[in-house]
Amino acid sequence: MKKSYCRFLKAILSFGLIMFTTYSNEYSLEDLEAFKSQNLITEEEYEILKGELDGSSSMNDEMLYSTIINGRVRGNHLKLLKKGGVDYIPLIEFLNIIKFKNYDFEKNKISMKVGKDLKKIEIDWIKNLVTLEEKDKKIDFLDSQLLRDGNEIYIDMGLFQRVFTNSLEIDTKKLQLKIGLTFSTPYEIDASLENKLDNEFTKENKNELIYSNKNRLLDIGYMRFNLGGELSKNKGQDFESDWTGNLEYQGNLFYGELTTSYDIKEETLGDTYLYYPELYKNHSLEFGSYGTKKRELGFSLQKEKGYFYSGKDIIIRENVPIGSRVELLYLGFPIAVQYAENGVVEFQNSEIKSDREYTLRVYEQSGKIYTIDINTAVDFRQQNKGEIEYDFKIREDYDSKKYGSSGNIYYGFTENLTFGTGYLRSINSSDDRVEYIDIFNAEAVYSNNVFRMPYTLVLGGEHGRDKRTKEYLEAEIQMKSFKLRTEHQNYGLYYDLETSRSYTLEYNPGKGYSIDTNYYINDYYNDKTEKTYDVGVSIYKNLMKDLLVTGEYSTGNNSEDEYSLNLYYTGLHYINTRLNNRWSDNGKDFESVLTLMNKNLWDTLDFSLEFSYSNRDESRFTFRFDLNYENWFKGGMFVGKSGEQNYKVGVDKVVDLKNITKNIKSMDSSRVKIVAFVDENNNNIYDEGEKLVDNVEVKIGFQTEVTKEDGSAYFYGVPNGVLYDLNPKIRKPSYSLGNNKIAVRGTNTGTIEAFIPLKAMVTLSGLVIIDEKLNLSEDEIKEIYDNTLVKIKDKDGVVLENTMPDESGIFYVSGLFTESYDVEVTYLGDRLNISPLIETIDLKYIESKDNEIVLKFIEKGIALLKN
Repeated sequence: MKKSYCRFLKAILSFGLIMFTTYSNEYSLEDLEAFKSQNLITEEEYEILKGELDGSSSMNDEMLYSTIINGRVRGNHLKLLKKGGVDYIPLIEFLNIIKFKNYDFEKNKISMKVGKDLKKIEIDWIKNLVTLEEKDKKIDFLDSQLLRDGNEIYIDMGLFQRVFTNSLEIDTKKLQLKIGLTFSTPYEIDASLENKLDNEFTKENKNELIYSNKNRLLDIGYMRFNLGGELSKNKGQDFESDWTGNLEYQGNLFYGELTTSYDIKEETLGDTYLYYPELYKNHSLEFGSYGTKKRELGFSLQKEKGYFYSGKDIIIRENVPIGSRVELLYLGFPIAVQYAENGVVEFQNSEIKSDREYTLRVYEQSGKIYTIDINTAVDFRQQNKGEIEYDFKIREDYDSKKYGSSGNIYYGFTENLTFGTGYLRSINSSDDRVEYIDIFNAEAVYSNNVFRMPYTLVLGGEHGRDKRTKEYLEAEIQMKSFKLRTEHQNYGLYYDLETSRSYTLEYNPGKGYSIDTNYYINDYYNDKTEKTYDVGVSIYKNLMKDLLVTGEYSTGNNSEDEYSLNLYYTGLHYINTRLNNRWSDNGKDFESVLTLMNKNLWDTLDFSLEFSYSNRDESRFTFRFDLNYENWFKGGMFVGKSGEQNYKVGVDKVVDLKNITKNIKSMDSSRVKIVAFVDENNNNIYDEGEKLVDNVEVKIGFQTEVTKEDGSAYFYGVPNGVLYDLNPKIRKPSYSLGNNKIAVRGTNTGTIEAFIPLKAMVTLSGLVIIDEKLNLSEDEIKEIYDNTLVKIKDKDGVVLENTMPDESGIFYVSGLFTESYDVEVTYLGDRLNISPLIETIDLKYIESKDNEIVLKFIEKGIALLKN
């Protein structure tokens, strides 16, 4: 209690001391000694107050002044040097107070770039010359006007005022230094931006502008040259030479993307089609002519899932940039590698199973790496409420010249219930007779939970002429680590099979292994019944950080035993190692493949080595090597134990037909045209006549470009299907992105026009005037200026700036945007009894001019005269 009372008494005494020393000089040296002994003032404050009391100081004295710079009160204090009756400002200390660091010391001078436009100021103490770039002015000074002490530079107050300020005032009573600089300080610009960033530029509040390709009627695209030669031989034969040559083209046509190819050697045209990606909610449209010699027309509209079933096998398929190298990862380990062909990559691997999560790690030729997650969970095509999925296909039959087709529509009626319907039209050719066979189908999918166990029911049927009918029921339920699935089907008289039933039980405790068993019963109309079963065991275990081991064992009453053991090792610095071993025919046949794949060595060399062995084919042993250097030279070799050999070299190069000098690494890419402009009306749209901005740096992938005088910059070969954040660097401090986030994403080979709307950081200049009817003297008017606080608030009420007018009633607030702000003016003194003024103002972009307001003190209050 006693300690709390002492702290309270000390606070009261401190407050009284402040009031006493601020408004009165009636204190004695004994008072100061008492204040100092009670720790009410610091040693530094004691020396200052003692100096004021004495009314004199030494020739080399330092006085501590609080600073008001450009109307803002600074928490820092500046020590002025007094020598020979002249005041000197320490330049480096002053620059630190305003957070200015853009200066350099040279042998005999200091140079700096100040303000929004980075105008240069140079002070040479050998030539006694100051050079001002903004005013194209030179100022001579005397030796006595600049003093140096180590790294500090003391500048005569008068010279400092001529070089750096519009106004400068020293209040020796209040120990205040008021400075109106000729430029905006870094503190002002940074503080405004930080307020904006902290309060509005968070990710949730950003206005994301995503630009994509504009589909054009015709836009010249890219050509890929894939040429190669090879030498090959078989055992006991001489080498034979051969060559291959293919041209591929992608470009805009009819507001879609045209893809075609031509085999130079065979003189045949390849698949030629128009592709419209993401036409509707991840649905893509494609139609064209397919095949080489037997060409067929085709059409498809479907939703991509990343995988599909081929019988019981799952095939992962994704569109990626052409030329990309793609790794298939399971549990974080690469288990397979493929190179994209025509922008498509496919993986068919025994490790791919249902209800697992896989990752595709895509290495683009541009150097960018990104991932695609694939979940092979069986979803029964169930949709969320209101969602719809289409799947339509039409394909010409070359022999009959007729068209087969299929179509399905699935709609989410509720979150749990989905309805689907569709048809299949196939072509039947027999006995020189061609006919259509139509089958219609419908089904309902329902999912829910019972006792926290998720289940799904599917009820459907098919109907076609001549007893081509089928009714089916599917059911699946998950019970902790067990999953039970069953399917029942009844067939019409057209089929030999009458009914089929299947039962599957899977056990997956998530501890590195799983067991599944399947039981099938098929009943035929001829009273024949078939019963089969199979059992499979899978293991997957991380034995150490860099080693994944997987294994499988399968057996059944109609199949031989098969088992495998695979090891995937990633511990080598640049190499991924894979060893696959498989035994079949009850272990009689054995095959082993060792593959070493590099991780894009030095970003230039991509290669793989493969060694294989099999106890079949005379204990076959083979060696294979493939490489790709700098994305234009390719080569490979193959050697077998029996004497087979193959060597190949070639060129694989993509050229932008609009600019053949650019190094294009992927044909599935876009051009990007950047346009940076001043968004004068704040609508994020380029309007004719708005100022174009140069010197804006933009980076996409590994490409960096800077906008020219017309505000434009061009990028070539930007891979498609990837969202790139532009993150432009605006080198001119008078502009900002505002609350926008700019991104581009290519979907075809057309040109993306990406507009970067820059928000001009404008300055608000204000003038405070006093009504003549108040009959105030100059000192009284000055006192009103000293006690007037101007607050600038954003639309959310956050205070961005606190400022005060100078002795002329002028104040400046820089670093604002072309938006609406609230101006709150408060008189803190007691000479006038007036209420605060709160007004909303709209700032606009005016070339080479500030936004101006005039505030007038009148008898009844404060009035805004000009906005």
